[in-house]
Amino acid sequence: MARQWQVLADQLLDTKLTKTSERVAHFLTGRLLPGGRVAMLEPLAAIAARLGMTPESLSRVTHGLEAAGLVRLQGRRVEEPDAKAVTQAARASGHKSKRLGFPEMEDCPWPACLI
Repeated sequence: MARQWQVLADQLLDTKLTKTSERVAHFLTGRLLPGGRVAMLEPLAAIAARLGMTPESLSRVTHGLEAAGLVRLQGRRVEEPDAKAVTQAARASGHKSKRLGFPEMEDCPWPACLI
């Protein structure tokens, strides 16, 4: 039960404190299969909802990654030849840390520490 609470708290923080491009990059790299492919089996609307954005925003981000040459879109499949480059590009403009940059809070197990 505590683990489920922590996962929920982490998802909420990710939604509030990370950019859409970072959430998409994390999602894609988390589903990376051998050969650099990502199968998006769920409907795009469900993926967008899970990432806390509209389907239009998800489409904009994935097409932006494609325009930058970081991914190739092929219908419901995405090819991601260099996962590190995708993650670095998503973070290029900077973002807030999950723990708001307070090192003393890194080991705090309580959700209140994350706010």
